[in-house]
Amino acid sequence: MAHYANDCWDAEVETSYGWIEIAGHADRSAFDLTKHMTKTKVELMAGRRLPEPITVTSTIATLNKKVIGKQFKKDQKLVSDFFENAEEEVKKNFAAQIAESETITITNEDKEFVLTREMISFS
Repeated sequence: MAHYANDCWDAEVETSYGWIEIAGHADRSAFDLTKHMTKTKVELMAGRRLPEPITVTSTIATLNKKVIGKQFKKDQKLVSDFFENAEEEVKKNFAAQIAESETITITNEDKEFVLTREMISFS
């Protein structure tokens, strides 16, 4: 650990060559600023109140690509693209719909796809 760091963390990956460090992070705190203030005798601290945290909730559609690939073959991408580009409200509605029934039906590029609970899940 460096003399100026309060704490240090390394990120390592085990590869076929063994463990390799891919990133190193040191908590330097205000080391540089403190040294500069001591040397120049100038107060350089500033502060502001941070806003309250914002909580964001989103609906994630997880596709079982193995099952969807078998069922829709080359059209699998149309199904995947539909959910990647779907608005939050659309995904939320489909999540509620599949919780009530066994299937949902989507339309992309004038093609209709019926998905089962085995093909898609929402969280």
